[in-house]
Amino acid sequence: MRQLLAVATGIVLSASACGGGSDSSTGTTDPNLACSSLTNGTMSATINGAAWSGCGTASVQSNLAVSGKDTLTTLAFQATGFAPGNALWVINVGFTNGKGLLVPGSYAVGPANPTTAAFIITGSTGGWAANALAGTGVVNVTVVGPHRVAGTFSADPVAVQAGTSGPAQIRNGKFDLSY
Repeated sequence: MRQLLAVATGIVLSASACGGGSDSSTGTTDPNLACSSLTNGTMSATINGAAWSGCGTASVQSNLAVSGKDTLTTLAFQATGFAPGNALWVINVGFTNGKGLLVPGSYAVGPANPTTAAFIITGSTGGWAANALAGTGVVNVTVVGPHRVAGTFSADPVAVQAGTSGPAQIRNGKFDLSY
């Protein structure tokens, strides 16, 4: 089971995307931070009470691994975006089914569910995670197919990077991505 967790964590870590943002509540755009909506769907959340939307292209990676009698299907996605004040946030979400193909349903995050889902959040003030070791959250998948994934998410990750300041509470997360 630890091998399956390592594969799932690796997939979450390998997802990558880029983007830019808009400036605070004025709605003006910093020309050095070009940002538009996602080119392959939508991803949004409220981070510490501030609205966030992914921009550019979200990275989506699907993987099927077989180890002995175990089959692990993992899907990970990541988007970069800005919250008001040009606060950069990158949200990585991964979920897995150790019993075969991914299906719609809830994938819990945290020590009580060590192999079902994980979050990695990077912001202007540090890095946070919710995974098998600490933090909590849930990914509710409503659509999962060969080229599309959709659903909702929330998380209460814990600081994992030295110098991280403040919380990273994720609420009202929504995603509808094609790949």
